[in-house]
Amino acid sequence: MYTEEEIEKFNSKFAKAIALGVGLNILGAIQLIFLYGMEIFNDESTIPVVILLALTTIAVPIYIYYGIQKSKYNIELYNKMASKEPDDKVGKICGIIMLIATIIFFCLGAFRSLWNVAWIVYPIGGLICGIVSIILEKD
Repeated sequence: MYTEEEIEKFNSKFAKAIALGVGLNILGAIQLIFLYGMEIFNDESTIPVVILLALTTIAVPIYIYYGIQKSKYNIELYNKMASKEPDDKVGKICGIIMLIATIIFFCLGAFRSLWNVAWIVYPIGGLICGIVSIILEKD
């Protein structure tokens, strides 16, 4: 589907884009440390944090866009995924597990005021989905 030249050209763009994103994140962290460390802003000032978050807000879409673009150049993965029959059973069960996790999250938060610890249901739900996926996976 893609020539070697096209793939190499994209891989070069991909490396530069990821380096740009990482650079923005590092720049944000450095300016935060520098501005607070040099006491240019006091501890109550949010300007360095806003700068950090702004740079992260620029970096994250770069990661997402180029990550998605990278997957379209991976022909082996595409062929592997295209040859498999989708297993709707695993997706449905995992969907139910995560919906139950969301119900538990809201119940713990709303009725017990445990918002600060209720988030733990999501990683647990994800782990249960992984277990279900392994058990029901077709070889």
